Amino acid sequence: MKEEYIKVGRAIQNLGFYESLSVLKESGFLPLTEHVEIGELFEVIETISYHNSEIGFFLSINFSSSVVSGFAQKIFTSNLKPDSLIFPYADVCSDTIFLSSDGSAYFLNPKHIDFEYFDSLSLSLYRTKKELNTEALKLKSHSRTNIENFLVPFYNLVIAYILGAVRRAADASISYASERVQGGKPIINYFHVSEKISRMKEFIELISNASKSFCSDIEKIIEKKDSADFSSVYQKIIHPLRYALRESEKILSDSIQIHGGYGYMKDYHLEKYFRELRTIKSLIGDIIFTKF
Repeated sequence: MKEEYIKVGRAIQNLGFYESLSVLKESGFLPLTEHVEIGELFEVIETISYHNSEIGFFLSINFSSSVVSGFAQKIFTSNLKPDSLIFPYADVCSDTIFLSSDGSAYFLNPKHIDFEYFDSLSLSLYRTKKELNTEALKLKSHSRTNIENFLVPFYNLVIAYILGAVRRAADASISYASERVQGGKPIINYFHVSEKISRMKEFIELISNASKSFCSDIEKIIEKKDSADFSSVYQKIIHPLRYALRESEKILSDSIQIHGGYGYMKDYHLEKYFRELRTIKSLIGDIIFTKF
């Protein structure tokens, strides 16, 4: 299956969001039509994010939404933190998950929310045109669940997105530093450059090992159909997520520095990964310090 993910990833590597979305639908990646193990979803997102980071993040929202909805064969958006008015990719969704400060996640038809696009300079984001009447939205919802039931698989798959982006940055850094000669030798042989690359490899190894445990824990909960267990996993996963968000930003910044001026050019995609990550931190960052 890994080869299939790589094939799809390569097919969308140089495509925009909407073109990539069409490829995913044609390839059967969206919407999910049956149960897929969390470990496999993690692998899909990590692989896709390596080739197209924005689609990787989009899939992290949709795959986690599919898990919590029982694979309802829909395309989802969510505000990603309680009572937020920002919904990524709202223009392509068929269902909305509204996270409320009352600790619940409400499933809604997107027609109940009036969205408008705004330019975030990175991701396709939409916000509500006016303040939401949250009580009215709750009454219009067709189902609800505990907020942790959505956040635990979502956070796990965001880590997969981060891992894919960091792998791409690490590979690009190693390739460039091995070819770029300064002072008569490749810059990878200089301590400060090799140290940055070593930190990238260490991060990848740490997060990869930690993610295996979380994927296993989440899959066991899904098999038991006891969502109350998500609460204990939530308390475990916020710490690796916090670490991954913080350290990946540093790693992407280091990768840009290794590339020098080229790192800021669109040809290398590093500046795009960096902008997207900063936006994602803003979308979800403060909730990881909150306990429900």
